[in-house]
Amino acid sequence: MQQWKRLIEQYFQKRESIVLAVQIVDSRMPPTKSDLQLSEWLERLGIPCMLVATKSDKLSNNQQREQSRVISKSFGGQPVVMSSAKTGAGCNEVWKRVLQATAVESSRNNH
Repeated sequence: MQQWKRLIEQYFQKRESIVLAVQIVDSRMPPTKSDLQLSEWLERLGIPCMLVATKSDKLSNNQQREQSRVISKSFGGQPVVMSSAKTGAGCNEVWKRVLQATAVESSRNNH
């Protein structure tokens, strides 16, 4: 695990152009220890992160709400985008956040 941590830290420290990390978790499962560690490492490195829970189409609406709450709580209250590649749910929100993050960085670089 230490080697993985070093690799992640080196990757993000050498790339100043990274303005947002998109952390993907499975909406049907509780977050794993690795999921939580990655989130902690990104936070320590000061990398803004968006949490996306995939495969939400496999859950009922009630299950989606419950899993969103569980996942958010596991990540310290971080908002969760419930998404599905199959139905397209959440995809617009993901792209919107990515474009916002890159636009902010672009405006910083132009000033």
